This record gives sequence, C-alpha cells and structure tokens, in this order.
Amino acid sequence: MTHDDPKYYLHEHILRGDTGDGVPNILSQDDVFMEDGLRQKPLSKKKIRAWYDSKLKPIDYCNREMHRNYLRNVQLIDLITGIPSWVSESIMKEYQGQLHKDRGKIFNYFVKNKLSKLMEVIDEF
Repeated sequence: MTHDDPKYYLHEHILRGDTGDGVPNILSQDDVFMEDGLRQKPLSKKKIRAWYDSKLKPIDYCNREMHRNYLRNVQLIDLITGIPSWVSESIMKEYQGQLHKDRGKIFNYFVKNKLSKLMEVIDEF
C-alpha cells in the first residue's frame, strides 16, 4: 500500500478507526458497533488535519476518554507500535517453527478445496 503521506494516513486511520474491523473513532465508545441504535460521534477531516498540523501529541489535544480511545486504536490499528512485544515474539516463534515442516500436503489440500488462485502461488507457502 502506498500513500503520499504515510504518517498522516496512519494518524487519520487511528483517529477515524476502522469500521470494517469494528474499531470506532476516538470520540466513540468501545461498543458503538455492537449495540443497536448507537452511532459513532462525527469526527471531521478538518479537525483531524488541524490536530496533525499542530504537531501536538494526542495527550495534548484529547480529553481523558479520547486519549484512552486513541491508545485503544493504536493497539488495534498501528501494526508497528500497537502490537505488544510478547505477541510479536509468539508470532515469530510459531512462524519459524513452521519453516522446515513438510509442505507436501498443501497441494492435495488446494486441489481438494478448489483453491485455484492459491495454486498459482503455491511456492509461497
């Protein structure tokens, strides 16, 4: 994925949340997508840009609840700083444990389940 200003994109994504993944914006409570009748509080592009351009840290422009929600969104959206080290280490350990395992069953699995798109890149598994 490319963007003209990746830092701004991440800033905006954290503030706006990600409705597709069930992450609300920083103005909205955690369960806004789970409760019927609840809606996110609107967060304008103008406000997001102003906060970004101010160069202030979120703690400086957020109230207590917004800052809590900001930290929630960092953990759920920012794949660089948001993932706790113990989770990253666990992922890497599992991944490295699979490196030298027999991959012979993959082809049969792909054929059985008609995964033709994946068959095109089977060498990546």
